[in-house]
Order: sequence, then structure tokens, then C-alpha cells
Amino acid sequence: MMIQSDAECGEHIDRISSLPCNIIETILEYMPVEDIIKTSILSRKWRYRWTSVQRLEFTNNFFEKSKHFEICSIITEVLFLHNGSIHDFILHIPPNYSIKMQCLGKWLLFLSRKDIKEIQLASLQIDPPQVPSHIFSCQDLTYLHVQGFRLPIAPNFSGFKNLTFLYLFDVIFESDTCEKMVSGCPLLRALTVSNCSGFEHINVSSPVLQYLLIECDQVMKSICLKKAKDLVNLTLWGYRLEDNFEGDWVSDFMKSLQKIEKLHLGGGYIQSKSDAVGPQMVLRGFEFNKCCFSRLQIVNITVGTAYKCALSLIRFVLAKSSSLEILNFKVGFGLNQLSTRSISRISRNLLRMKRASSRAEVKLVRH
Repeated sequence: MMIQSDAECGEHIDRISSLPCNIIETILEYMPVEDIIKTSILSRKWRYRWTSVQRLEFTNNFFEKSKHFEICSIITEVLFLHNGSIHDFILHIPPNYSIKMQCLGKWLLFLSRKDIKEIQLASLQIDPPQVPSHIFSCQDLTYLHVQGFRLPIAPNFSGFKNLTFLYLFDVIFESDTCEKMVSGCPLLRALTVSNCSGFEHINVSSPVLQYLLIECDQVMKSICLKKAKDLVNLTLWGYRLEDNFEGDWVSDFMKSLQKIEKLHLGGGYIQSKSDAVGPQMVLRGFEFNKCCFSRLQIVNITVGTAYKCALSLIRFVLAKSSSLEILNFKVGFGLNQLSTRSISRISRNLLRMKRASSRAEVKLVRH
């Protein structure tokens, strides 16, 4: 009986509390924030342990469980009771909830004094709210993700000197916010600008940029990557070519891709208009510079029914890419898809093109 009693007692031994503090904090960081706070009632020893957690996440689950309470007050209290550094702050606002931007401004100002390193802000509101200017006070940021907000630039903004990852989705920029924001990040390694509006130019000042994705309804008027010599992965999607588009920058832009390994291009960056740069003009610039994509391995090109400019580009890429492994050419999307005869003609042209890489495989996809 004594042995059984000892075994039963053994089942209630508090093994978690005896773990090293860093392990306990890691466990807490991956728990829902509402459960993290509940640990304060376990014992005196646990009462304030949650206040040292460095990662706080307020997402759909939190909003759903807190819908009968004043959400802004809860988040404010959690932050102001916190003792120590906060490295990661995640706030995803569901479509049927709202947050007072005055509160968000206070949170961001508070976080700027807590050594904040990573911030994710996402709003699914129909009317995008404006990000408070205190976001620019978080000068220690290394990672920033903003989705579904209006983003003005602060008058005294001098850049995010430590930012290495910047992800912008469905953001409405005001004035020249995007240009100033990107050019003010000298250590940027990855940049994504997807479905954003209110900008026409991007000037990357970071010499260590490796990943760039730009996906917008319209083609950019200019992209400057002269300092980004280490770019290895580039995606450009633009569906509308503006009448006042000036394509002179395209040649200089493509010349800067000496270390590119993966290239993804949408139709808007390949087609030409009467007042835009033509494919032959771009290719002359390439030849003059003796451009060679020696590291390029993967290429994806997607166009509609206007495919002739794309073929000129493919011919050049195949001839200049000695490490190329795969080139996917997707053509004919939309209501007016190409005929079978046109597809056959394209296939024959692709087969006749010279290839610098003996391993290069070209796939034609009709969609």
C-alpha cells in the first residue's frame, strides 16, 4: 500500500517548475497569450513568471475568446504589466473586430522602449486603418510585417538601420512613404511588396539584399538595385503597363542581376508599347555590358497572348545562363487564350534556341 501511495504522489510532482528558466520561457512563448496569463494563478512562484515572456501574440484565437471584454484594455494591461524585454509582438485584427488606433500608438511607443525586434501587424478591416507614427520609433527592429494598413511616413523618419526583413501586403502608401522606407533600410536582406498601392518607384540602398518580390496591379516606373549586388531571388509581377511608362531603367536594372539564381517575371515587365523600351533595345544594353547570368538556375516567365517580347527575352536568357536548370514559360492566360497552332509555333521556336547550359529544360505551359 505504501508503494502505491508513493506512486500516486509521484504523479503530482511539479516537474515543469524545476526546469531551467530559459526552457520555461520558451514553452510559454508558444502558448496562447490567454493561457500564458492564466499561469499566474498556479502558485506564488508562477504569479509573475509570464511577465518575462519575450513573445506576445494576439491573433484570431485571442480575439474570439475575449470578445465579451474590452480587448484594448486587456492588451494594454498585458503590455504594461510586462517586466523585461519584448522581442516579438504579433497583432492580427480579424475583420469583425476593431482596435482603437490611439491604443495601438501607445503599444508601439511602449514596445519601442522594450528592445522590440520583430513586429507583425495585420488588419482585415474593409476600411484600412492608419499605422500610428510610433512604428518608426522602433529603431531596433530586424523584422517588420505590415498587412492591410495605411502607412504614412513620419516627418523625422531617418530609416530602420537594423531592419533585415520587410514584408508589406495590401498596404496603402501615402506620398513617397514606400520609397523613403525602403531606401532607409541599409541592411535589408528580404523585401516583399505585394498588392500595395500609392507608390511608383523603389530604390534599394541595401548592398546585402538577396530576395525581392514586387507584385502590383501596375508595372513599376522604376526599380533601382545598383547597390544590391547580392540579389539571388527576384520576382516581378505587374499586369498593367501605364501609357506614360518609361522603360529605360529596365536595361540597367537587369544588368545588376549578376548573382541572380531564381527569376520570376510577369507579363507587364516583358511586353512593350510604342513609347516604351522594346526587347531589342534592352538586349543591346545587355550585349554592350557583356551580361552573363552565370548563377541563374530557375526562371519562371508568365505572359498573356502577347508573347513575342517574352520569346526574345527567353532566347537571351538561354544563351547567357550557363547554370540554368529549368525555364517555365506560361503563356495564354485570360479569356482569349492562344490557339493550338500558336502554341505549336512557340514550341518550335523554343526548341531552336541555343542554350549555354546542357542541363537546361524548357517547359511550355498553356493556361
